Formats: sequence, structure tokens, C-alpha cells
Amino acid sequence: MGWKVLILLIEILVCRGVKSLTCYECGKLSEDPLQIVDCFEKDKSLVRCNTGEFCLTYIRNYKLGSEPVRGCYPQNQTLPGLVKTTKPSPTCELEPEGAGPVKYCMCDTDRCNDVVLSPQQRNLLASSGPDSLSASSCPKVEVTNADYADCNGLYEVTSEMVEWAPERFVYKHITKDRYIFWNAGGLGWSIGKQAYLESGSHWHRSGLDTNEPWEGEWEGGVEVSCSESGPAVDCLWSGYSAWTACSATCGKGEQYRERKVLQPARGGGRGCLGGDRQTRTCSSRACPRNCEWGPYDSWSSCSKTCGGGTRTRRRRVKKREEAGGEPCKGEAVDVQFCNTQKCEPTEDKEENDNSENKDDNDEYEDYDNIDDQNTIEDACCNKVSVGSTGNARIDQALYMGIYTRIDNEFNGKPVYRREGRNPLYIYFFTSERDRLSLWVIGPELGQFIAGIRNSKTGNCVHDLGGGWKYASRAGVWEDNDPSLSVKCYDDRVNADNDPVNDVIDDVFKKKESSRQNCQWSKFGPWSECSRSCDKGTQVRTRVVLREPRGGGRACRGGNRQRRACNQTPCDVLERKKNPTTTTTTTTTTTTTTTTTTTRRTTTTTRRTTTTRRTTTTRRTT
Repeated sequence: MGWKVLILLIEILVCRGVKSLTCYECGKLSEDPLQIVDCFEKDKSLVRCNTGEFCLTYIRNYKLGSEPVRGCYPQNQTLPGLVKTTKPSPTCELEPEGAGPVKYCMCDTDRCNDVVLSPQQRNLLASSGPDSLSASSCPKVEVTNADYADCNGLYEVTSEMVEWAPERFVYKHITKDRYIFWNAGGLGWSIGKQAYLESGSHWHRSGLDTNEPWEGEWEGGVEVSCSESGPAVDCLWSGYSAWTACSATCGKGEQYRERKVLQPARGGGRGCLGGDRQTRTCSSRACPRNCEWGPYDSWSSCSKTCGGGTRTRRRRVKKREEAGGEPCKGEAVDVQFCNTQKCEPTEDKEENDNSENKDDNDEYEDYDNIDDQNTIEDACCNKVSVGSTGNARIDQALYMGIYTRIDNEFNGKPVYRREGRNPLYIYFFTSERDRLSLWVIGPELGQFIAGIRNSKTGNCVHDLGGGWKYASRAGVWEDNDPSLSVKCYDDRVNADNDPVNDVIDDVFKKKESSRQNCQWSKFGPWSECSRSCDKGTQVRTRVVLREPRGGGRACRGGNRQRRACNQTPCDVLERKKNPTTTTTTTTTTTTTTTTTTTRRTTTTTRRTTTTRRTTTTRRTT
């Protein structure tokens, strides 16, 4: 008999919800009151529920003229206005008892939710019009701040109606010919006299689509409040709206969602719990952070005691750019002139200069050994011209032009400057740390930032002849333009029809008319690994295909990538290549022999297998 009882219990469970139910559906059910769709009896139909759903009838007492909404609904999902979780029963019995904003029933048998409302239940829906005065939740209202036409005072619900809204209540002042009625325009409540119940005119209005006149604000500061309420009605929230967009486009921000009071509490009903807004933090991508320099170190000592030296100071990056931020601008090293006064002649030179016993050859030798300061000033031109008719003219057109000599010298040699929106300099650069000395044409005096350079060390830049190199668009130094030169410039001879100035004018016109961003090439192939074992490195590089022009964006990132390779330890690879070496070592038993064998193994790692076997045979013998 036990198995029969078990089968009976299974059948009961199937009938109670596991088996799919057939229910009436009319309208649409939802947790969000704004998503509930009204029912029209002509649209009622039968549907089959999903597993875990039951037949439900839901009645909204707070909505005038609403019919019971029916359909399938999950047991563990609440509806607006319901405090407790719904529980199915075999028949549909409306809950809760007494008045309230909503009533419902949930049942678990086929077609159990086709509810027919009794007249008493129909009154709770407030849909029977002015003949059922008890349907009004607030039969008496009080009007204040309606001074025009003396409309202030207490109003009561009457049995009258207006033909354009017969379902709406009409309130009458208890002592005056003043009425509250639905606006003839179809939106909102109005205040006027009895004649206006036919004409539709008014003195005051609310302009709001509310069920009763005391709900919501009126225009012009008029206030209408409930003076005597009907049955107790609990407050009813709407569902929450969707979350707003995050207040921040990067980093941490805030977003919120809101809900509204659909039905305020009346007649001692429970008020709405909680607030009308929920907030939460939100985040998206990280905010761009620009690079930031740290402070400069102290100045170094001057490179010379007289005759024009330099001193430097350095700074380091405090914070590097992140998430697309701007890289640090400027240089890490700052160079400054120092001890620019002329050097005084030494005592030895003065004695030599005052000597009267020199022959002609000695005079010439002394003249050659004098400090070159005055000689360079007299020998070097006041203006020079940088020009080219080859590739340098295309890749470094901005560097072409006329440079004028300035008063200060750098490293004991003349300095030239080209005027314009972006000044350029010609100077002799030296660095003891980098063991570097060369002529430089670049944007910052005293720093090795160059577009054109020459490694020769002549006193005058225009006497160097060849040897000039330029930075090509590919990002490498090129020496393939023999026409690139620096020559003396004479205004009287070269002023007219100067091809160099034509190049500069042409470049600036193109720069002003077009904006061009920097563009990297693709990375080249990886180099060979620097080591065959014990973790080596590989490198691949890329070059700048197109420099930024006309205010274009600079290239981001570096021109080199590095990665690890061949990380296997060398001794592991050696053991794999020579497994017999390990065997020979382990067969040795005495301490002295082990030491000797180990030494031999180390020194004869590259011997052939035949040699090892021979050695092993000799030991055995």
C-alpha cells in the first residue's frame, strides 16, 4: 500500500503547480504599477502557465473604472500594494479583507481566476459613478488660497455630475454656490459656480489627471486638501525607474533611480516606507592622467671658469601618463650659460708678449697659440644659410633658412639663431659624460635635440664642408644628401631670389592649411634571442612614418618593445643533451672518486660519447 500512497501524493503535487495550469488572461500583470495593462472583458482568453506559475486575479481599488486584471503569475513575485507573498489556494478568494488599495486571489486549479464581482466588491473599485458616494475616498475637501470669486471653504461630494465626465465626482460648497468638478477640457479639476456644470467654464483649475481633486498641486497656489477621509487606504509606491547614466565619464561617479507615490495613505492607512530615490556608485574607464615632472636637482658646477661655459640640472618624472593622458613636455635636463666673461691672459703669455727677443717665427707661433676667442669672432660669418636641394629639403624643410649670430657663445664657439614662431639654433654641443662633441641644428640651445648635425669640430660652422646628417621621416639619421650645407650669407648678395626662403614659405603655408597627426609604422620582426638559455631578451622596433604637423597629435608610446625568451636554465638543457654524464656520476661510490668524476664531467662536457665510454671502461678495469 505504501507505493499507492506515494503515487497519490505525486499526483496531488502535479495538480498543485508542477503541472501546467490553464488560466484566464485579461490585461497584463507586473510588479511595476506603470507596466500593468488594463483588462477589457472582450479580450479575455485562456492561456497555459509556465512551471511555477499560478492563476491570479488582481483588482486595483485606487484606479477608477478598472476591471480585474487576470493571468499567470509566479508565486514568489509580489504585486504593487501587497505586503505579504501570495499563496495559492484551490479557489479564488479575494484578499485582504476590508478596504484597501488592491485585492487579489491566487489559485492552483484550471480556470479558477474567472472572478465575478459582487455589487459590494464593485463599489470598492469606485467605478459606479456619483450614485455610489461611498466610493469616494475623501467625501469632504477643504479649499484654501482660492480668493478669486471667494472659492475658499469646505466642499462635500454630491450626486450631481457633468455630462463630459459622468464617472467623476462633483463637490459642492456647504454654504455657497461653488462647485468642484472635472474640467470640460478633459484634463484636471476645476472650481466654478453651478451654471459652469453645464457650460464648462471655471475660475480655478488643477491641470492634473488625478482620481480626486485633493491629489496633486493646483495652479495659482490654490490648495485642496482632504478634510474627511473614507476607509483606511495604505500608501502605494510605483516601481523604480531605470538607473540614470553615470555622473562621471571616467573614474567613480554616481547614478540614481526614482519612484513615485501612486496612492497616498488615507483614513489612517499605512504610510509609504523608504524614500523616493536610490543611489549607487558607478565607474567606467580610468580617467586620463597627465605626466608630471618632479622638481629639479641643484645646478652642477660650471664647465668653465671663463670664456662661456654651461651648467646643468636634472629632473625626473614624478608621475607617468596613464589612460591616454598627455606625456611630459620639456626635457629632463636644463642647460644654462655660466662664466661668460672673457678669460684674462696668463702671466706666461704676458711675459711672452712683452719679450723683445723673439724672431719672426716665434711671433707667428705665439699668434697661433693665443686663445681663439678673438680669432673666431673675426673669422666666422655673422649670418649663415642652411640649404639643400635633395632629400633633406623635404624631410627637414623647417630647418632651412637664414640664421643670425647672437652675442653669446656656447662651448667657446659662435651661436646662430633663426627667428620665427619656432626659433632654431646652430651651436657646438659637447657632453663629457656621453663623450660627444658635434655641431647641432635644433630647437633648444644647449641640448642634443637635433634635426641636422655634423660630427666635425671646426671653429666656424660654415667651414665644415660635408659630413652633414639629417633626421629622416623614417626616424633614422641619413647622410645621403651631399647638397645639404651651411654657408656664409651676405644680405647684399643673397637677398633676392633666395630659394631657401621660398622653401620655408612653402612649408609654412602647407602647415597652416593642413593638420597632420603623427603615425607609427608597424613593429618589425623580433630579433634573435640574446641568450640560448638562462632567460635572454628579444627586441623589435618601429619608426615614425609621419611627423605631426599643423598642430597634429604627437606619436604616443615608444619605438621599441622587449620580451623575455629562452628562459630554461642552461644546466637543465645540458643534462638533457648529455644524459650519460649523470649516469657516470651516480655510479661512483667513494668520495674521492666522485670529486674526480665531477671534475672530469665538467671539463669533458663536449667530448664524444665514445670518449666517455672509454673512460668508464678504464675505471672499471
